[in-house]
Amino acid sequence: SSLTVSVWFKTSASGGGAFDNWAFLDFDRSEVFNVFIRPNDGKLGFSTSDAPFGANINDMIGTTGGLNNGKWHHAAFVYNGTTKKIYGDGVLDATVTPTQHGTALGTSTTRFGISGDGSEAGVFNGTGNNNYYTGQMSDLAFWTGALNDSEVALLAAGPDPASVPEPSTYVVFAGLITCFGLAGWWRKRRQAA
Repeated sequence: SSLTVSVWFKTSASGGGAFDNWAFLDFDRSEVFNVFIRPNDGKLGFSTSDAPFGANINDMIGTTGGLNNGKWHHAAFVYNGTTKKIYGDGVLDATVTPTQHGTALGTSTTRFGISGDGSEAGVFNGTGNNNYYTGQMSDLAFWTGALNDSEVALLAAGPDPASVPEPSTYVVFAGLITCFGLAGWWRKRRQAA
């Protein structure tokens, strides 16, 4: 199984622990996956669980820091069934092959995703874990397929959310939606926490 999450974000959250600015999108880090930015160094993170093979958590952290500089940035997180990738502003930042053993993420426990908070939700409209994202997000999208380098670069080359009046859509999404199952797309800019 594969997936892609992409998001435009703007945050100046700093200090605290590595996991204090949780999360762009979270399906419960210890059960499925989540994607986030760390406030202590401004690096992007992509966590997955290898459940049911021992429930080890693989916290993948990008190498580029300082993305918590109060400017709009694009992030993409890709899992192709074997390899995880983090992209910052359209550029591949980190790659790792975790211990998922080629299996789908989240095969042991049902979890529902929450944007802007950590998820412990086992039912629709379930609870978060009160670890909130501080900043703005726009164009949060979740695909049930792995976008390639060129497709991620197209998303990142789109206009800065601050320059696009609402409501609007990007032409690039029309092609990507036909290639993969777009499971969700949230266009409205949202101030969190």
